[in-house]
Amino acid sequence: MTLVRSIASCCVTALFLGGCASAPEFRAGTTSAEALNAPWPGFLPVEQILASGPVRTGAASNEILSLEARANRLRRRAQLLRQPVLDAYDRLSLLNPSDQTGS
Repeated sequence: MTLVRSIASCCVTALFLGGCASAPEFRAGTTSAEALNAPWPGFLPVEQILASGPVRTGAASNEILSLEARANRLRRRAQLLRQPVLDAYDRLSLLNPSDQTGS
C-alpha cells in the first residue's frame, strides 16, 4: 500500500509543479511568414573552429596581456618564496645553539 501512496504522491506533485510553470504568450500573426519558414542555422565543424584559433579583439588582447603580466608576477613571487629565508650564518646558529657566545 505504501508503494501506491508513494507513486500517487509523486504524480500529484508533478501535476502541481507542471501547473506552476508559466507558458509564454503566443499571439497569432506576430511572427512573419519569412521567419516561420526560415531554415535552421548551420553548425560549424569543431575542426574548423579550432583551426581558426582565438579571435583577438582589442578588449580581449588587453585582458590577455593583463593575465600574462599577472602570471609573470606570480611566477616571480613563487621564485622568491623558494629562496632561503635565513642566511648561512643564522641557519648555523639556529642548528648549533651551543656555539653561540654570551651564556
